[in-house]
Amino acid sequence: DGRVRARLDALRSTARRRKETKAPHTRTHSLASPRDDAVAATKKALLLMLGLRAAVVRAAPRRGLATRRALLLKDCVLKGRAEPAGAVVSVAAGHLRNYLLPRQIAVSATAEVLASAAAAAAPQP
Repeated sequence: DGRVRARLDALRSTARRRKETKAPHTRTHSLASPRDDAVAATKKALLLMLGLRAAVVRAAPRRGLATRRALLLKDCVLKGRAEPAGAVVSVAAGHLRNYLLPRQIAVSATAEVLASAAAAAAPQP
């Protein structure tokens, strides 16, 4: 039991030290390296040996970036592609919140917004 706890502490300090030694611009928060996967698997096995199931749940891998749908109000270039005004695109939530919304380039594509855009685009007889 003492050896398992010592190994778990060593894994934690190694992971912490690896994070601290990387330069800020080279850190990858959403992508894990194969070494990180091996460390996570070893950590999970050790926690199971100790009977700490609640800790295993917290040791789950990170999820990908959250994306949001946006209705473009102006022509713009997203991910290297020119997108016309009126297009519904999928963008990162932070890009929508911090860049597109303040500059009034896009709005969140909610059901109400999409319905009003479809009504405005429909030809008038």
